[in-house]
Amino acid sequence: MSRKAMIMQYAAVACGMAGLFLGMGGEGNVQTGGEFSGSLFAAAMILLLSALALGRMSFVVNDWEKQQRKIHKAQKGTVKPSAKRKAG
Repeated sequence: MSRKAMIMQYAAVACGMAGLFLGMGGEGNVQTGGEFSGSLFAAAMILLLSALALGRMSFVVNDWEKQQRKIHKAQKGTVKPSAKRKAG
C-alpha cells in the first residue's frame, strides 16, 4: 500500500473518530437536559462524511498507483532468441 493511501486512511479514521465524539457529546448533552445544537450536528455530519470520502479516495489512489506501476514495467520473455544456425 502506498504512503498517500495510508495517510488518507489515517486521516479518515481521525475524522471519523472526531465526528463520533462530537455526536456522542451532543447526545450526552441531550440526556442531561440540554439542547442538541444544529451547528454541532452539522460539524459531526461533515466530519463523518469527510471520513467516508477520504476512505473511498484512499482505495482509488492505491488502485491508481498500482496501475501506474504496472503500465511502466517492461514485459519479460516476449521476444524469443533466434536459433543460431551454422552454415555448411
